[in-house]
Amino acid sequence: MPEGNGAYPAQWEVAVDPTDDRRVLTLVRFDGTLSELQDAMPRLVHPESVARLDAVVESTELQSIYSTTAGN
Repeated sequence: MPEGNGAYPAQWEVAVDPTDDRRVLTLVRFDGTLSELQDAMPRLVHPESVARLDAVVESTELQSIYSTTAGN
């Protein structure tokens, strides 16, 4: 996450596949509209995150945005 921007505007979880610790799932939950998410992106993502991840990530199998339709 970016440094020095106050409170982080989302919740996040990281999970590791128990059969392959090289497979990792990161889930970011943002409570807001798609427009609000787009406006918040500078506070969600470190400017150098892509370059940092390129050094350690072999591949990305899924990258997307989903909207919650029902839940607890």
